Amino acid sequence: MPTIFRRKTTASDEHANMLVTLQVNGTVFQAEPDTHEILLINCSIAVKEKLFILQQIDQKMAIGFALGAAALVLSWIFAISILATAALIYGAVQYGYRQQAYKEYNEALENLRNCCEWSLGEGQVQDKSVVNHPAVREMMTTLYPLMDEPTLRLLIDDEVEQAFIDEHQRLAADGLDVGQTHLDKEQATLYFKIYGYGQGGPFAILEVIGYAIKNVAIVAKNLFTGNTAEVEQPRNQAPL
Repeated sequence: MPTIFRRKTTASDEHANMLVTLQVNGTVFQAEPDTHEILLINCSIAVKEKLFILQQIDQKMAIGFALGAAALVLSWIFAISILATAALIYGAVQYGYRQQAYKEYNEALENLRNCCEWSLGEGQVQDKSVVNHPAVREMMTTLYPLMDEPTLRLLIDDEVEQAFIDEHQRLAADGLDVGQTHLDKEQATLYFKIYGYGQGGPFAILEVIGYAIKNVAIVAKNLFTGNTAEVEQPRNQAPL
């Protein structure tokens, strides 16, 4: 097939292909060689990077729809219908960008899920010391807010799962730290609903947009003044 028609290979594709090869060959995760460690680290980084991009788009989309809604509310007083239209179009454009961003994020998350199954799955842990390997710890730290307990139990070998489950339960009880923001238990639940494994999709973000639209006065004021300190996070809303 001519080169021009070949599908470009992405980092996600390379990670997926490497995982398939390792699993087909019956290769288990080991502290050596370095390629095993690098694979887990790269897949963890990919999830974080793709999630960051997705969240940035979600934030822009929510602001666009919120500003558009605010402009529509005020349009009967001021002639700002053009602003309303422009803001809503901006939000719609960001929604379009979200489709590709979510696809890439989902691919990265699927790879990390497969990394977990490959390195910690049933019959895969021949040396229990690997559960404390830095790359494994980084993988699990990345997965904890994005996976529920039943999924983790299915992925991890029964002989080593309890320590991970205990840690997951402790973090769930304490809430969730996202960047510099701490989410309480209800906020973390919504965060999981939007970005978690097997969750999300194009319609989950509508909850975030709905919140932004319901708070059009605060959102509009802060957008015009450049002040974000007064934007109140609802009890069940995760910040984007």
